[in-house]
Amino acid sequence: MGNEEQVHAYFKDIMQDICDGPKDPKVKLLAANSVWVAGDIDPAYIDMCKEFFLSEVHPLGSAKAINEWVSLHTEGLINQILQYPVRNYHVLNDI
Repeated sequence: MGNEEQVHAYFKDIMQDICDGPKDPKVKLLAANSVWVAGDIDPAYIDMCKEFFLSEVHPLGSAKAINEWVSLHTEGLINQILQYPVRNYHVLNDI
């Protein structure tokens, strides 16, 4: 597919198109991305997630905290995405 910079640029373009939403005013698209990580988070990783994947990065919390984040970013359309205890990390993409 190409080198790392090309892949990052490709995903950044895709994510921007998704986040910009549909051109039809009758259609509403909600998109939110987050990464939840246990332990220390490298600042370079946080920067990469924000820049290329338009993603938030959070310290890993409880399933309740993650579900609340999802509910907020989907305007209550998805109230529960996790039903079990959280593990080492979770990557969420809600559309």
